[in-house]
Amino acid sequence: MTVRRFVPGEDHTEQLNHVTQAMKDLREEKRRNLFDYPGGDDEYSEALEVLVDERRRLAAFPQRPSAWVEVETGQTFADAWTQADQEHRRQLLLGLKARLYMTPTLEGWYLPAELEARVGQLEHAGGSA
Repeated sequence: MTVRRFVPGEDHTEQLNHVTQAMKDLREEKRRNLFDYPGGDDEYSEALEVLVDERRRLAAFPQRPSAWVEVETGQTFADAWTQADQEHRRQLLLGLKARLYMTPTLEGWYLPAELEARVGQLEHAGGSA
């Protein structure tokens, strides 16, 4: 059996844009000779190195949208069914989005062959239909 789980997305675009803009601003300051004092070149290099490292760190993170995923529970439907009370069994059937169509015949109720086979499988596996 599986259950649906929400996996939040991961997006670092805003942080990357912020760091990229800070790098552009720093380079513009360098171009305008705002680092033309003793030690200015070292200060510029260190600041740019910090920004480059941060950009690399952010770029290494995955970019993915939020999504619903099916995750295996390790439990079979038959196990879940036998352990469930009536309300939980109802929830199990609703989760399957199962529909059952039956029509009366002269001999009684008719169940389509594929459903009859599935009922037999469940009964054989220890569950009940």
